[in-house]
Amino acid sequence: MKLFNLIVSIYLSVILSALLVFFFGEQGLIEYNDLSEKKRLLSMNIEKLKEKNQILISKLNELNTNSETIKLLARELGYYGKNEDLIRIQGYKPQKTYYNAGSIIKINLRPVERNFILKIISLLISLIFYVVITIKNGIKTRRTRTQIRTSFYTQ
Repeated sequence: MKLFNLIVSIYLSVILSALLVFFFGEQGLIEYNDLSEKKRLLSMNIEKLKEKNQILISKLNELNTNSETIKLLARELGYYGKNEDLIRIQGYKPQKTYYNAGSIIKINLRPVERNFILKIISLLISLIFYVVITIKNGIKTRRTRTQIRTSFYTQ
């Protein structure tokens, strides 16, 4: 009976360990969902950067081909031609264009020893299970022995 209890406890430990690692482990289901979300965020960030890159490429092509565009950009930067007059209006600030190089996505790295901790937890649970079953069977055995003794003496 003790061997059976030991085998059941070992089996419970293996099954519990596998389940805990599958769901909560370093490469478990929860970690997979977190990584999928991070991948989605990175993909969105890359798409936004590609769109900005296309806008910048079109502006570069326009600067390479159109001299009026060069003059407009020079005026925005504060450079003016020899025959041009500058008129400043009080309270008016020209709109400046800034380019964002993408969003910062933080990836939190978790400690690596999670699987080991989960295996220890499953081992402790199975050890507690073994002790409880052994004590329960010990109590049943004592009851049975006392019943046998009392029935033997009463006959």
